[in-house]
Amino acid sequence: MKRIICMALILVFFLSKELDVSACTIFMKEYNGSVLAGNNEDWMYQISSNLWISAPGKNTYGRICFANSSYVQGGMNEKGLFYDGATCPRSEVPYDERKSDLGMDLGEIIISKCANVSEVIEMVKEYNIPSSYADHLMFADASGDSVVIEWMENDLKIIPKKEEYQLITNFWLSNPDLGGYPCSRYEKAKSMLEDSEKEFTYETMTRILDATSQDWGNGGTRYSNVYDLNEKVVYVYYMGDFYKPIKINLLNELKKMKAEEHNNYDLEDLFHNKMMIFETPMVGSEDRHSPSSDIEISDMKNDELSKKTDNNGNSDIIESVMSKNATKENITRGNIESENVREENGDNPIEGTGANVFKTIGVALTTVILVTVLILIIKNSKN
Repeated sequence: MKRIICMALILVFFLSKELDVSACTIFMKEYNGSVLAGNNEDWMYQISSNLWISAPGKNTYGRICFANSSYVQGGMNEKGLFYDGATCPRSEVPYDERKSDLGMDLGEIIISKCANVSEVIEMVKEYNIPSSYADHLMFADASGDSVVIEWMENDLKIIPKKEEYQLITNFWLSNPDLGGYPCSRYEKAKSMLEDSEKEFTYETMTRILDATSQDWGNGGTRYSNVYDLNEKVVYVYYMGDFYKPIKINLLNELKKMKAEEHNNYDLEDLFHNKMMIFETPMVGSEDRHSPSSDIEISDMKNDELSKKTDNNGNSDIIESVMSKNATKENITRGNIESENVREENGDNPIEGTGANVFKTIGVALTTVILVTVLILIIKNSKN
């Protein structure tokens, strides 16, 4: 009996470690007319990550988005409007029966329709979101405006930027007492953002991402991004490796695409399976975060070996076996349409983000095990 109880408690311990599967860090800062945004996307390592580029449609902006196998996590559109989200403790989501519904991929829906933060604020006021949604979202635009949107405690919370920067992790800014606070990542990023008043560059952003990146064994920082909202450029890092970024110029990519075309890429293929090889020189600690070249993903042609030269005359050999015909429909995700439209088509929208699904399963299993252990203890005491 003691052995059974001991094994059960050990299992409960490991399950409790699984519950913290979302520990993202998201921030933006305006400095001398330049607006930069960054995010660490922390997740289970076995969950795949993708990026896709969507060309403008009749009523939608062109955009680059990042996703796992369940839902869209963040992105930027051709106007320089950025968004990303972080999971927070469960709270009651407001609902108004007079409003239409947005699906789980509401962040992408918003940047496909809005050009700036002001338009975002007006749009979120007009829609409901799924009752299981537990993320707060940060939006920032090329003018330096930013806002955090929270749907919690049966209310819509709109939190504008008060400083030159704005920052979120995994607690509600509106009510930190609900859980997840204090947060060491939040405090670390805040300190570095405030200490960088004299100089703030791409390298500063990357150092903050490096300092707040995570590794808890079976999960951690899957990928990290630095966005230049003025230039519409994003630097992508994979699995906490801040030496080898991929640079993507969104406007250049969109020029090479047909209307409403979608190009989809698996991040593991981009970085590890030699679909591309990017060698970034590691000159020293001050240079370790600097990208070595301006190689863009659409410069790569199928099944051929290309040689690109950077601004310093250094060359990188890039082997590309990327299929340009791949589309974002190849991964499981919500479409750019509202939840009620998907229901009319007979589709079932995902109930809750991937992180919340894992947490719900973990909590349920932990509860079952604890109840079982308690029953065994009671039976044993009677005997």
